[in-house]
Amino acid sequence: MARILIVEDERKISRSLVRGFQAAGYEVVAVATAPRDSSKHRRNDFDCVVLDILLPGRNGLEVLADLRKARNPFRCAAHGTRYGGGSRPRLDSGADDYLVKPFPFAELLARVRGLLGAVAWIVKPCW
Repeated sequence: MARILIVEDERKISRSLVRGFQAAGYEVVAVATAPRDSSKHRRNDFDCVVLDILLPGRNGLEVLADLRKARNPFRCAAHGTRYGGGSRPRLDSGADDYLVKPFPFAELLARVRGLLGAVAWIVKPCW
């Protein structure tokens, strides 16, 4: 079973994402903010992080960079409102995918499934 870390400060959205991913068969951990020291999450092995880019007090891309330094490889589906005057963050900034709020959960689920499939392909060769 794939494990998903949700980093989302809006309680209503967080609860909705948790319910949706659990109903789809994923193990889910949700946090409202990510600490500057990501050691709290080092002991957890997540396959995918669903990350709000606009967190209070800290840029989500900084959080993502810290998590990438501290953990085994994982995929990241970032989301947020219009970013930086309407442009999306560059995917080479660390996120594997980006959605603009509001988005249908079915689209996020499909993208996460695609990202997790890509991880499985890389980690588990078919030969």
